Amino acid sequence: MSDAILVRFLSYIRVNEQTGCWEWTGAKNSDGYGEMCIGGRRYARAHRYIYEKWYGPLPAGFYVCHRCDTPCCCNPAHLFLGTPAANQADCVRKGRSKSKGRRGENHRDAKLTTAEVAEIRKRFALGDISRGRLAKEFGVSRTTVSDILTGRTWST
Repeated sequence: MSDAILVRFLSYIRVNEQTGCWEWTGAKNSDGYGEMCIGGRRYARAHRYIYEKWYGPLPAGFYVCHRCDTPCCCNPAHLFLGTPAANQADCVRKGRSKSKGRRGENHRDAKLTTAEVAEIRKRFALGDISRGRLAKEFGVSRTTVSDILTGRTWST
């Protein structure tokens, strides 16, 4: 990393003495992650940039995760690599998941109520209606109906 780029990058850092986080003070997205451009390359996440400069290229399919759970933190000591699945598990374990503890109709992405799911199962079990017809009636995809019937979603 050239000295000029490093000096420019560091000019956007404020060290939090209590947490040790290097907090990005430049542009941020709606989730609080730093955004930047260096040398014509846009980095959607400032912490990804500093991780690459400290540790080397990111392996395909990996995220740069925060031990400190501070989205704007760019302290390389607070960053680690994780797969998308590991990142999501870490999110749930630390209580940051938007859907944590929300199941069924209380899940943020639910399109059906518990009563509607029961009706779908009941009507299909009677054998007088297809998955496609149920999907159309309830305004969901055939895949959604299949997932409900197999227990992949809305498990009991």
